[in-house]
Amino acid sequence: MNGSIEYEIVNWQPREVWHCSVCKRYRHRDAVKGLLPAICCGQPAKSIDRYSQPVPVTVSESLAGN
Repeated sequence: MNGSIEYEIVNWQPREVWHCSVCKRYRHRDAVKGLLPAICCGQPAKSIDRYSQPVPVTVSESLAGN
């Protein structure tokens, strides 16, 4: 008899918040080491915050019966 088990785990993805001094908008993007500052309205935005966002991942494994 074959079956499967499925479960959900949560990974935490680092994110950054950038603020444009021209249009006053906030930009949220993935935090990647070595990435240049966010560009908005033709000028670099200012980094104002970092946070982690939960990202659910569904895992499914098959079970082998004897």
